[in-house]
Order: sequence, then structure tokens, then C-alpha cells
Amino acid sequence: MSNLTLNPVQAKNFIANCKKVYDKKSVIPEWENVYFQDGKMKLFYNDGFLSVDIDHNLNGGYYFEQFEKFAGTRKDDIYISDTDIVSGKSKLNIPFVDRYDPKESEPEIFAFSCEFNSDKIKDYLGIISTDELRISMTGIYFDAKNGAIVGTDAHLLIKRDHKIEESFIMPTTACKLIASLKNIDVMVCVSKRSVQITWMQDGLKYTFMSMAIDARYPDWLSVIPVNDIPVTFDKKEMIEAIKDVLPFTSSYTNRVEFNFEKKFVIGQDIDFSSEMKVDISSMVGNFQNMGFNGKMMLKVLSIVFNIEMKVSTPNRAALFMENETDFVLIMPIMLS
Repeated sequence: MSNLTLNPVQAKNFIANCKKVYDKKSVIPEWENVYFQDGKMKLFYNDGFLSVDIDHNLNGGYYFEQFEKFAGTRKDDIYISDTDIVSGKSKLNIPFVDRYDPKESEPEIFAFSCEFNSDKIKDYLGIISTDELRISMTGIYFDAKNGAIVGTDAHLLIKRDHKIEESFIMPTTACKLIASLKNIDVMVCVSKRSVQITWMQDGLKYTFMSMAIDARYPDWLSVIPVNDIPVTFDKKEMIEAIKDVLPFTSSYTNRVEFNFEKKFVIGQDIDFSSEMKVDISSMVGNFQNMGFNGKMMLKVLSIVFNIEMKVSTPNRAALFMENETDFVLIMPIMLS
């Protein structure tokens, strides 16, 4: 068939996925187009491409932003040819550009690594680092040796068990794209240089290819303490208390003191000689006090469901156990 047909849902989801990798600031003209070639719809970017398998025999492309404006707003099926794009009573005429064939490197040999549901990594996005100087921590680590998916920014760490055959670090772009999908199973294969992710969506097979993060991941096991003192509290009451005291903490540290034995939290700002205290009647624990970054604690509480925090000493990390093996870790801030 010469034309390519998309229903409105397929078009909108394809465009939404493309926007996760599309670089508006790209200086490479070919990366500004969506291509219809080799039985695929394809968008290239600096580290790889996003493609969809779909039946057609077109051999070129359209400027992505023009394609998005038209195809992303249609209520009728969309018919794409090498002369125009038609939907219902509307027709868009824009130049059809030549196909794009980037210079290929040596063929890569991919090995299966793992399968997982896209919802499994949503919680990792708020925890992985954004510091490009710590490139390994800007991605999610799939640790085959320890059977774990790990993310950290050196202040927070999330770990969940998962069977993995080949270790790799999933780059940020891939993390954001996969986490944006709702309850979709994805398959990951890895090579020495790349990560390949495939999934089915709206009856179409997607393939996302990206360069792997070539860096050594930190020894995350070394920061996991042996904590045996349980502390519990009501999640809603704690969130409200932290939000109450945060405006009265130092903007540099956001330090909140948690006194578990006396059942309160305190925020202090030395610059203004201010102190805000909120009692928390639901606090239960045979432990005196620890300091944490209040904003980071709110982030942890937005993830965890089981509100049992395990602590040991004020200078060691606290653990929120989701079950016997999975947890979220938060590093403390020392109290003066």
C-alpha cells in the first residue's frame, strides 16, 4: 500500500512518545523530521531513534512540528502519502523530504536483559540524579548480580527486586519515555554500546534505541545499613507537619528535626532565629531524634505506602521498607 493510515489514538500516542526524545534545539536538520521508510515511522535524535512498525511503502518524511500540529489534533483517521496528509475534510500540504540513512557503525549483538512493566520505574524519576558530572547516577541501574533495579542521587535511593540477565544503566531519556507509558510491558535488550527497548501500544510495535551509559555505577550496597529500630507514624499527619515547618527551615539544607520519642518535628532557621514545632501524636518509636531534608522526606512519603521507617543511629541512613526486600532509603542531616 502506498499510503499510511493512523487512527487518532495511534497518532496522538506516537506524537507524545516522540516529544519525549525530540530535540527542538538540534542543529542536525534530519533530526527535525519524522520519517516513513522501511515499513516504519521513525524519529532520530542524538543518541538513537524511536520507531514504530506499520505497513506502508513511503520513502521520506515530514517536518515533525508540522506533522504534530496536524496529526495530533485529528478526530478522524489520518491518511499519509508522499504528497499530503488528509483527515476528514482537512488536508495539509507540506514538502515531503528525502529519506534519512545515518551512517551505521558496526552491527551490534543484542542480548536479552529483562522484561518489566512501565509502572515499575515511575517512582525512580524523582530520585535519580540530574547532575551530569555524576553521569552514572542520571540513569536507572539494572543490576543483574544482585537482581535489583536501583536509582539514586546520593541522598535518596530506591531499590526493588527484579530478575535481570545483563546489567546496564538505562539513560535518562529512556527512563522518562518508559515511565510515561501507562501499565505497558516492555522488553529490554542490551549490547556493549546500546540499549534497545520494545513494547506494544495501540496495536503497534515500538522500538526505542539509545546509547547506554558507559560508566561504573556506585557501590549502592555499601550504603545500606543494618537498621533494626522501627518507627511508625500516620503518613498524612507527617506530610502536613513537614509542610508546616519547611518554610521556617534554612533554604540551604531544608533540615527538619524528627524527635520520635517526644513525638514532634522542628524546623529552625538560624538566620532569622526562628523555630517552628509541630506535634505528631501518631509517632511511635523507641528512638530520640534525627535530622532529614524535609523536601526529600516529602518525596519519599509520596512514593512509599508502608509507613514503617527503620533507623539505627542518627548518622546512618533510614529505610522505608516496602516489603521484605524492596525499600526507599534517605540519608540523614546531622543535628548540631
